[in-house]
Amino acid sequence: TEVPVSLLINSVKYEHQWHYFAFVSDISEQKNNQLALNEAHDNLSRLYEAIPDAIIVYDNLGKLIECNAAAEQLFKIGRQELLGSSFNIIVAARSQESVPGISKSLTSDTGRPWVSGRDELYCVDSGGSEFPVEAVISPQKTADTVQYIAVIRDNTVQYEADQRRQQGMMIESLGRMTGILAHD
Repeated sequence: TEVPVSLLINSVKYEHQWHYFAFVSDISEQKNNQLALNEAHDNLSRLYEAIPDAIIVYDNLGKLIECNAAAEQLFKIGRQELLGSSFNIIVAARSQESVPGISKSLTSDTGRPWVSGRDELYCVDSGGSEFPVEAVISPQKTADTVQYIAVIRDNTVQYEADQRRQQGMMIESLGRMTGILAHD
């Protein structure tokens, strides 16, 4: 049976003669713990990358420090270009004023997530196309600072459906008004 060990060999010269000491430690438990930790990390990484919503992690200065594959797809920007950039690189100009407000409210350290309202936040992709999003931004304390995790969902389909529904209601109302006026 093989057992993983840590081996420390030391030599000491005593009365003109060399003496050697070997310290052997069984590290089976440490090795098993490291393997379990690596497996858990790999599973968490796969889960993080598989989430269909864009996930952005940024620091208290607004610098992007982590993102998942969905963020790259949503913003059409590679991970290397995103990381180290300002959070405002992905926020449309019409919404940029609200982002510092978000950051200020989060840095007040309420500990509660900020949730965007409908039609409140617009993002922009690398081609300059703007689109409505829903976002939840949560502050997370680390050992020495606060980081923010933003989960961002493209809301274009819902927004367009709402627009069509509103247009349909307006047309229906105009039709009723025309009928009432024609009747009178």
